[in-house]
Amino acid sequence: MNRYIDRLNQKYGINGHILFKTMTNDYPPCAILKSDFSTCKISLYGAHVLSFIPTDAVDLLMLSSKAVYKRGKAIRGGIPICWPWFGPNAADRTLPVHGFARISEWQVSDSGINQNDVPFIKFYLQSDEESKKYWPCKFRLELTVMASSSLSVSLTTFNKDFQDMTISNALHSYFNISNINDIEITGIEDTEYIDSIDNDKKKLQKGPLRISGEVDRDYINTENDCFISDPGLNRIICVSKQNSKTTVIWNPWIKKGNALADFDHDGFEKMVCIETANAVNNTITLKPGGRHTVSTNIQQTVWK
Repeated sequence: MNRYIDRLNQKYGINGHILFKTMTNDYPPCAILKSDFSTCKISLYGAHVLSFIPTDAVDLLMLSSKAVYKRGKAIRGGIPICWPWFGPNAADRTLPVHGFARISEWQVSDSGINQNDVPFIKFYLQSDEESKKYWPCKFRLELTVMASSSLSVSLTTFNKDFQDMTISNALHSYFNISNINDIEITGIEDTEYIDSIDNDKKKLQKGPLRISGEVDRDYINTENDCFISDPGLNRIICVSKQNSKTTVIWNPWIKKGNALADFDHDGFEKMVCIETANAVNNTITLKPGGRHTVSTNIQQTVWK
């Protein structure tokens, strides 16, 4: 493992900006991106963003202290990548929930610094004998992460097959908040959603969302930015997105949250997921040779 990390640092590391480090034994390493604006940590397992900390601020992302770093297990928190399906596989419920991208080891393809001294890194995952256990299609995925005063994450799907490819995807972002009872989410007003905890009924969001119980909603046909107003941390988190027509909002609340072994006790109070997605009736079909990029940009505004 040490030799592998040494090779990564020699080829893709940048002094003072990008460093690869060990996470745990027999587990893929992580990349740490640093600039004057922020620090960002990304695991090569799942190309999973673990944290994004603007300078002189607390993490915008929530990472469970009970997260399990084990092959075959998704990391709880941060930004998991859901691909090529969202939720349970419709045809085979024995396949991994949210697909296999988040439980696969990705490779680094590039790194650098832009003209504003902002570091970026690129990862890829492509079809092989292992992926065929889950999905027959030939593909290539590329993820680009750029860490400035805001966090930019872009996922591109390439159809390398000879037939059409239909996918769902999501950048399943867990946000760090002061208390779920005190926040307000805007940007989804007057938007139709599918309520997963009420027999998938279609409903209409009326006004801002304040959460006082379990929430699992797929807001459909929306490309709007969302905002988390958090007076306890004196900030607003803006979640903008591109080429995404579904916004998923999730909080497991007390019973489900505390039943999750890799979730902090009463951790529901300190998190909310706002996911940049294409799911349910907003799936993507790619022709052979086609591509699709979904992106999110996350930043905070501090109240004066």
